[in-house]
Amino acid sequence: MQRLSTIGLFLATLVISTAAPLSVRHTAHSMPTLSLAHAVASAPLLQVQDRLGPHKQVVEFDQGNRFASTHTFNGTAGQSVSITLDSDDFDPVLILINAKGESIASNDDISPTNTNSRIDITLPGTEQYLLLVTSFEFEGQGSYRLAVLPQ
Repeated sequence: MQRLSTIGLFLATLVISTAAPLSVRHTAHSMPTLSLAHAVASAPLLQVQDRLGPHKQVVEFDQGNRFASTHTFNGTAGQSVSITLDSDDFDPVLILINAKGESIASNDDISPTNTNSRIDITLPGTEQYLLLVTSFEFEGQGSYRLAVLPQ
C-alpha cells in the first residue's frame, strides 16, 4: 500500500507540474484528490510572451503609426474571459476584434496608476477573436505578456 501511495503522489506531482492550474484537495486520513475538470475550465485560452517593435507590423492608430502585434484565440458565446496585457517597457494598448473585423472592446490603462491593459468581457459569439497589441506611444516597443483566462 505504501508503494501505491508513493506512485500516486508522484503521478499527482507530474500532473500538477504539467497541467497547472489544477486543484488538489487533501483531507485528513485520505489520499489527495485531483479535479481535472477544474483544471481544464481554468486553463488559459492564450498565453504569450512576445516583443513589440520594428520587426512587427505597423498600424495607424489614434492619428499616428505604431508598432503592432496580433494574436488569435477561439472563444464561445457567453464565455466570460479576462484578457491582460502587461509590459515593463512601454504603455500597452489592447484591442479585441471579432471575426467580422469589428473592434468590440479596448483598453489603454487599467487605472490611473497602472498603465497595463485589461479587458473583462463576456464573449458575444462562438468564433475566433483577434487581439491587437500596440503602444500608446508612437515609438513604443519592448517585451510584453498577453493572457486570455476564463473567469
